[in-house]
Amino acid sequence: MGDESCGTRCVQFILFMLNFIFFLCGVGLVVVSIFIWLGPVEAFNFNVIDLANILDNVYLEVGCFIMMGAGVIIIFFAIIGCCGAFLLNRLLLGLYFLIIILLFFAQLAGAVLAAIYSAEIDTFLSSEATDMLQTKYKHGNDSYSLAIDSFQMKFDCCGINGREDYDDLDKGIPGSCCGKDRTSDGKCVDADIAQSGCREELKAFLTQNTTIIGATLVGVACLELFLMVFAVLLCRNASEKDY
Repeated sequence: MGDESCGTRCVQFILFMLNFIFFLCGVGLVVVSIFIWLGPVEAFNFNVIDLANILDNVYLEVGCFIMMGAGVIIIFFAIIGCCGAFLLNRLLLGLYFLIIILLFFAQLAGAVLAAIYSAEIDTFLSSEATDMLQTKYKHGNDSYSLAIDSFQMKFDCCGINGREDYDDLDKGIPGSCCGKDRTSDGKCVDADIAQSGCREELKAFLTQNTTIIGATLVGVACLELFLMVFAVLLCRNASEKDY
């Protein structure tokens, strides 16, 4: 009886500590999603909202908010898990186990989608991005043009493949292709035009963010496996009086 009690206390302590780590993971998810949404501290002038405008894909921005929401949910249920472990309450532990399973599969699905999206980045940049640039760039204050200008200035590049992407546009090469070396009227001097296109910078930026999202979701999902196992063990040893 003493060994069983000692074993229950050990599982109780482990589950409590794992939930504390789970709580920190929830905080981490919120921080990472805000980081991706706003961009690194030194690059707030270009973020996932601009990227979503460039790719004409609102799911990037929505994905950040979903990730942020998942972090808040994890924080809430980590607290429930800690309470269930501390009180040895079967009802709380059962509810906790159910929610962890749902979160586990949701996060695995998110990680798979991030991997699929990452694999399609090169295809998009090769086949669609240039056509989209030539169709949607207006040298104006619309969200797409501003996002392209911001990216070109940030990464010192021009167009998707290079300056030739703007050859067919009425107003020619935008001032953002010169970065900060623009004339007073906002135009470029040929000698100052960035020679490289933005394809590789866009690919690296997309890959970096999708990798962060995927790795974070997989890491949290692995922790959830341990949480489910210890929740079941503790629930089996919980006192019948909680029913």
